[in-house]
Amino acid sequence: MARMQADLETGLAKIDADDRASARNREIQTGDSRNVFLLACAITGGFFGVLGYMMVYPVPAGAERVIDVLLGSLGMAWMGAISYYFGSSSGSVNKQQTIDRMTRK
Repeated sequence: MARMQADLETGLAKIDADDRASARNREIQTGDSRNVFLLACAITGGFFGVLGYMMVYPVPAGAERVIDVLLGSLGMAWMGAISYYFGSSSGSVNKQQTIDRMTRK
């Protein structure tokens, strides 16, 4: 069972890595790096702008859910942009799990 779980996690990590590589290759082939960069900047500005707004101004009554959904969506988009440019930490997690397994023996 553990082997199946590890194979599944490895397969999912490969799909994620292939997806990022495909997006990066598309950017190189089309020369569309400026638009991708501007989109990542807009997402970053929106995410931190909403966070800053929430720290300065009270959220209007009844709008808490809308703000939470907006912030959650921007947070996920921001994480995608960061993962695209800097990679994700899933490789680090897998590496640490492998080290833990090797040191237990």
